[in-house]
Amino acid sequence: MNVQDLNIGENIKKFRELKNMTRDEIADSLGITVGAYGKIERNETDITITRLFRIAEILQVEVA
Repeated sequence: MNVQDLNIGENIKKFRELKNMTRDEIADSLGITVGAYGKIERNETDITITRLFRIAEILQVEVA
């Protein structure tokens, strides 16, 4: 299975929207640009496990 098939970015976006958070807020919390964060949501970049867990922490959701 390809990592892209998991739609990680799409899932992150859905949880971000459910939490009424902006891309700016998440990017700021991660210490990255909004553009770099946007690439994560669009599955245009590989996401590290560390960053995935940090995003989950910010969104207060579990990675699983």
